[in-house]
Amino acid sequence: MKKTIFLTVLITVLIMGLGITGFLSYKFYNEKNDLEEQIKNISNKTSENNTETEKDNTKSNTTSESEELSFSNKEVEEALENYLELAGKLQGAPMNVVEELDLCEDGEYINAKITNDNYIITKIKYDAFKNKMLKYVTEELFEKEFGEKYFKEEDGMLYVADVGATGMEFEVNKVELKDEDDKKTYIAKYDYIIDDEEDLKESLEAEFEIDNNDGRCVIASFEEK
Repeated sequence: MKKTIFLTVLITVLIMGLGITGFLSYKFYNEKNDLEEQIKNISNKTSENNTETEKDNTKSNTTSESEELSFSNKEVEEALENYLELAGKLQGAPMNVVEELDLCEDGEYINAKITNDNYIITKIKYDAFKNKMLKYVTEELFEKEFGEKYFKEEDGMLYVADVGATGMEFEVNKVELKDEDDKKTYIAKYDYIIDDEEDLKESLEAEFEIDNNDGRCVIASFEEK
């Protein structure tokens, strides 16, 4: 009799245990599914928000670039004239560029000391020269066209290559956007003045890009066509 009661109680406990285990398993399974669904929803919303943010950033960057390069044709033409003035002086003698930037008096370094590698030693800070140049060209164009071949830094001072020729003079006739959707690239029609007195000119054309340096239009690239 006692053995029968014991078995009955044991079976009842086992049944209850299985029932509780099943209930807990069912509850865990549902909660797991709910949690996965919540994570999925959060992930989808995050992805959507990121996509919208990227779209907004792209739109903002496009607008910002367009606004940054909103220079008038006159401003672009003046920037090109300044660049060609410096480029023409460079073809004459690098020191002419320094004089054009008002960093020294005309002829001040005619009898200056020359290094063994043929550079004029100046009393001008290299950074002062570079900062002046960056009012007309980007740093990349400065390094490319007005770099160490003509101007170099020694102990913070400006050394200028002691070379010279006749120099070149240019006259800008027209600048226009290459593409209305591209506010950066322009086409220029200009003349190389061969002999001003005889009115001898050579018509030229170039493609150039502009950039914004602290609100000032500067030349970023220039390529004769």
